[in-house]
Amino acid sequence: MNNTARETQGVRLTQSSSARSGQVALRALYVVLCLACLAAVFALQHFAIHTARGQSFDQNIMTALSEQTGTVASYLRRGLNTTVPVAVGVLVIVALIALFQRKMRTLTQVIVVFAGANLTAQLLKHVLIDRPTLVEHLGVYGNSFPSGHVTIAAAAAGVLFFSTSHRNVAGVLTALAGIWAVLIGIATVVSAWHRPSDVLGGFLIVAAWVFAAQALWGPAKSA
Repeated sequence: MNNTARETQGVRLTQSSSARSGQVALRALYVVLCLACLAAVFALQHFAIHTARGQSFDQNIMTALSEQTGTVASYLRRGLNTTVPVAVGVLVIVALIALFQRKMRTLTQVIVVFAGANLTAQLLKHVLIDRPTLVEHLGVYGNSFPSGHVTIAAAAAGVLFFSTSHRNVAGVLTALAGIWAVLIGIATVVSAWHRPSDVLGGFLIVAAWVFAAQALWGPAKSA
């Protein structure tokens, strides 16, 4: 092997090693971000549910927004009916595209994020979290943390993040779906279905699952 061939091989090995190191560092970052989201969920529910100040703050915001009767508030309330069909439609379309293109990693990420986030939300709401009555004048309410509607809407946005290896396209689709999910979140508060902390909790849970999926399987290569 001549010197030129050795140098070329050395460059390739260095580039391969650098790429692997970059992937390891990126996955480590996703793990940290996932844990940060989970910590934020814990801190949020502790403040909003298990402290009198948090309960009052959360409830007062919901009460103020639910008293809105304008045209925008009316449209927001109607928009809640689109949550489940739109989110499920997005899931089915993205899953079918991934299956048709034989992108099993993408299909796995889509299913894990959507199912994992929604199962987590239901488990927290109905099994793990109990809302004590710390402020009597607010009335007795059951736990509503986190919002199932927001979780399923945000999960649809998360699914779109994996929909294509074209990062710019995926980013635009995710951003548009994210705006829709935010509007759904506002609508749940305006309709007095959920408190603000429930909405934020739903987004954090989905973010944690998206980061977890990225950490486990890695990001798709840009096209």
